[in-house]
Amino acid sequence: MNIIIDMWTNEDEGALSKWFVNDGDTVREGDMIATVALEKTEFEIDAPVTGVIHISKKEDSVVHAGDVIARIV
Repeated sequence: MNIIIDMWTNEDEGALSKWFVNDGDTVREGDMIATVALEKTEFEIDAPVTGVIHISKKEDSVVHAGDVIARIV
């Protein structure tokens, strides 16, 4: 399952501010795995499923709505 950025605001660009997991870690559904910073706020990204995470975007990367930042298999 792809982890896709959904900004939930009118902004379409942010920064992947922090990963709370490492590439190859096993995550459980509902675990907080990352945060994304927008101009005025920061939001958490939770794992939608249980599995092994494969990170495709590094911390401090610019991300846009619709970007895939990781995959859980």
